[in-house]
Amino acid sequence: MKANKKYVGSDGIEFFMCPFTEFKVTQGEDVGTHRGTRAVDFASGTAGYRAPYYAPATVRCVMTVPSSGQAMWQTVNKVRCPNGYVGIVTFVTVHDDSFNAYVGLQVPQGIQLGNMGTKGYATGVHCHIEFIQKACNSGNWAQNGFGIWTFNGTESFVDDTFYVDDTNIIYGGAGNWRKCNAGSSSSSGGSTNTSKYTVEEEHYAIRFTYDSIRIRKGTPDGEVVGYVNSGDEVEYFAKTVYNGHRWVRDKNNQWYAISNSEERGKDMWGVLIDPSEMKVNQKPSEPTKPTTPQEPSDSEDEWELEQPDLAVKTISTQHGLTIENKLVDKDKYIYKCPFVMDAEYVVIHNAGTKGNPTADTLSSSMKSTDEQKSWHFSVDDTKAIQNLSLNRNGWHAGDGKEGEGNRKGIAIEICCDMYDSDGTWNSTNRTDKVDSRWDKARDNGALLAAIILNEYGWDISHLKKHQDFSNKYCPHHILNDGWSNFVEQVEGHLNAIQGNTEPSEPEQPEDKPTEPTDDGEKVNVSLFNKLLKLLVEWFERLLGK
Repeated sequence: MKANKKYVGSDGIEFFMCPFTEFKVTQGEDVGTHRGTRAVDFASGTAGYRAPYYAPATVRCVMTVPSSGQAMWQTVNKVRCPNGYVGIVTFVTVHDDSFNAYVGLQVPQGIQLGNMGTKGYATGVHCHIEFIQKACNSGNWAQNGFGIWTFNGTESFVDDTFYVDDTNIIYGGAGNWRKCNAGSSSSSGGSTNTSKYTVEEEHYAIRFTYDSIRIRKGTPDGEVVGYVNSGDEVEYFAKTVYNGHRWVRDKNNQWYAISNSEERGKDMWGVLIDPSEMKVNQKPSEPTKPTTPQEPSDSEDEWELEQPDLAVKTISTQHGLTIENKLVDKDKYIYKCPFVMDAEYVVIHNAGTKGNPTADTLSSSMKSTDEQKSWHFSVDDTKAIQNLSLNRNGWHAGDGKEGEGNRKGIAIEICCDMYDSDGTWNSTNRTDKVDSRWDKARDNGALLAAIILNEYGWDISHLKKHQDFSNKYCPHHILNDGWSNFVEQVEGHLNAIQGNTEPSEPEQPEDKPTEPTDDGEKVNVSLFNKLLKLLVEWFERLLGK
């Protein structure tokens, strides 16, 4: 269905509509955590996007569980469903992070009910829905024979309950999706319904400090037409509060949410600045001087390049993984890796880039610009490429100049995580459209993470995801598949590596590194010599080598 639309038959009865403008089914009925139920999980076409959903008919809230972003809704009047049922429909929505429903709230058809999210028990951004084609009160929850809590047995099939007119179905599972073909008409107020929010004129600017802030066309609930990221700046001319956020409007009639609260100055996603302070309005500096970094936007201070001649630290091919050292040129250190780093973590990312780039393509694109975006390794299904020395920082975690992710994390970008055909992000649904290279690329990324953990003598607690350091849903594909699954994959490789470091046979183990270290000594695989090496490196740093 479309936002702000009415779908009503000639008899005045509302058609019960799909609440999403687009969807892909990520978990269907009677499988996984839905065993014995008719529950369905719906996600948008963009991984991590907390897409809005709308009232499928005029509904009233009859129960809430804010801790899981859960609300139970019931149609105010009889509605018409695809299976011929005409009557009251009750349903529950779960996982809304921006939850603001309350018992008694009445919402007209086509007006936003909430957003997909991860609140409560969820491994990826989605909306969990269960339907009953009858009136139902808030006490109708039960634990079925599989130990799964379900909404009164959820005896109503989803595809029997709502129509899908004006909904883009990216993946519909096995559903028999039907249309009412009743046409649609604008609801009172249309897309500029001022009863929902009041627009005030204000001329100022904002510099964002978070990634992946959506740009909406025309209204705060309009079509998503792009994104802004940390360091981007927007000059605005109007403001409003709506749906739990504060919003601003630029000269092109595009809207941006600038905070996660309607309360002034609370939970801001950027800093307000005078338009004269925007980078676009600044006089250019000397041609040889680096531009102000964009990614670490918590500080506008420029910096001096630390120890430009510090010996590089690399990892060579081992344990069956080809690792190519193609480090960024030194003349780009000021942009890509200006600070010396004493690493403490391995940070996992997915390269959410259309076209499924290879490790070579991803690395080349990073090293060809002066953007403050950089990471240590690019990994695909055939190999890993090292871009930055392990003793220098990267700009990858979105937590600024002083953030632990950027300043203490060795970043791994894993490629091949997109659909081949249309470039839309992948989901947990394992269809034949999934890039066949993904599973091997993911395994190579897990193996590389284990190699680094072993190199530094770290346990699995030093494995982190991008999301641990900023608000970004990344690594999106791995999070969709389940972060714990990936952790187990890395741990399996780490156990295998450590189990082979001291074989009972006297001969040299195959996976012993043979590349010399910076001081010309080969790495000894025994625990004693590994500790000795760490002490040597520590003394060298004290001596400034």
